[in-house]
Amino acid sequence: MKAISNPVALGKLPEDYIERIESLDVPSHLKELLVKVITVILRKINVPPDEIDVLVGRIDERGVSEMLTLENYDVQATRREARAEAENRLKRAILSLLGKGHTVTDIADMMGMSEQDVTDMLPKPA
Repeated sequence: MKAISNPVALGKLPEDYIERIESLDVPSHLKELLVKVITVILRKINVPPDEIDVLVGRIDERGVSEMLTLENYDVQATRREARAEAENRLKRAILSLLGKGHTVTDIADMMGMSEQDVTDMLPKPA
């Protein structure tokens, strides 16, 4: 599981896979190993430590299936929101620099962007 960029295999699991895992009487040493493995994976994808504690803490409290319940979490939606927020911040920064008298050329040089990219970030006239 070195790369999580292609999680296709997870989609091929039987629908009741998690329930079947939960019904097993997993020995404590295996639960501890699972906690360690999942902790490493979550750290690799930069999940905040407090969230890791909550997720892996569920293994002992409620079992594996409860830990894997990620309701209301959509990775793609989160990425879209983060990109939109970054774009909004960039637009605000460009407008602020323009307001301070910098030219589009100056801003492009400062930000490592093309002049066209800077211009594209500006609000369109109504």
